[in-house]
Amino acid sequence: VHRGCPDRDGKPVAWPDCKPALITTFTAKRAMLDPMLRPLLGRRLRLEALNIAGATLSLPKSDEPFELPRWPESLPAIAPPLALVVNFPACEPLNHVSNRDGTRDSTRDSTRDGVHDSVHDSARDFVGLLAHEIELHNIEWGAMQMVSQIHLGGESPTVLSDGELSDLMGLLRRAFCVARGAELSIEVDPRMTSPERLRHLSSLGFNRVIFGVQEFDPAVLAAVHRLQSYESVSDLVAEARALRFEAINAELLIGMPQQTPESFRRTVTQMSALHPTRITLHPYTRPHTRAKTVASRQRPQGRIALHTLPSAEQCMQMRADAVAGFTRQGYVYLGMDEFALPTDELAVAKRLGRLRRNLQGYTTQPDSDL
Repeated sequence: VHRGCPDRDGKPVAWPDCKPALITTFTAKRAMLDPMLRPLLGRRLRLEALNIAGATLSLPKSDEPFELPRWPESLPAIAPPLALVVNFPACEPLNHVSNRDGTRDSTRDSTRDGVHDSVHDSARDFVGLLAHEIELHNIEWGAMQMVSQIHLGGESPTVLSDGELSDLMGLLRRAFCVARGAELSIEVDPRMTSPERLRHLSSLGFNRVIFGVQEFDPAVLAAVHRLQSYESVSDLVAEARALRFEAINAELLIGMPQQTPESFRRTVTQMSALHPTRITLHPYTRPHTRAKTVASRQRPQGRIALHTLPSAEQCMQMRADAVAGFTRQGYVYLGMDEFALPTDELAVAKRLGRLRRNLQGYTTQPDSDL
């Protein structure tokens, strides 16, 4: 910090003629943007980073106390960006495992040809209703609002064809202004996904993919008639990595039929070997005493014999084993049954004490309107 002379009529003033020194100058070798502001400014102003060398700040002479400019008084008001979440409803006939997180089971073949026409029509009808909902939103709040996150989830969006997914993303991009570098994520059913489909998702701008794995143990998969192998999931993860998805996440279920602490420890080891960016555990909950709940009315779930389900104590043991197993493999336990690699932005935010949570889970963009 030093005091110097101001220019006079655009020309520098020699030091002897300076009466008195009127300028206080702060000089810094480097000025950096606070990490808490970067998500907001970067998405709204398309500012990738702020790292200024040789920064100076000149203040006029005044007898009044002053403070350095602070957010938000020193910057114009900026409307927070939006985070769009499209949750597909249960379009398919209910199967042996169906939960709020969208992971589910089916006895049919996992290829696109195995999807019934009625299922496909239901998903297509949902997209039509979504278009009307977006139209109503834009009438009320205005079109082309800035969006920093888009997430397609619920019942697997991959029930749609590649062309229909393209139409859906076109609909969203025409209605909203998707920021450069926005997070675009999609939940996929490994049985309905191929390397070609992953390439198509990448071409649509998706940079994050969540595989609804559920389990790897053959006995558990057989109990819910789920046709899925570890090798098939491994191949998809490798393809997603080759396509340079920014995040490759996975979900597992705890409490499935025939699941035991021993079998789940093997699944934890297999999942760790795939090295996904984030891992989330979801409980499979089936009521034991309350007969008139939603799950008890779901006939496919009713076909699962109670004696095949693990006990509450076993589920607690599986959760504890998952925490121990994943952290032993280098994952950071974020809390709430979520894990992330140490280099993931959520793990970094936790280390800095800036991890936040919204309706969709942990986030680094707490200011986004969901």
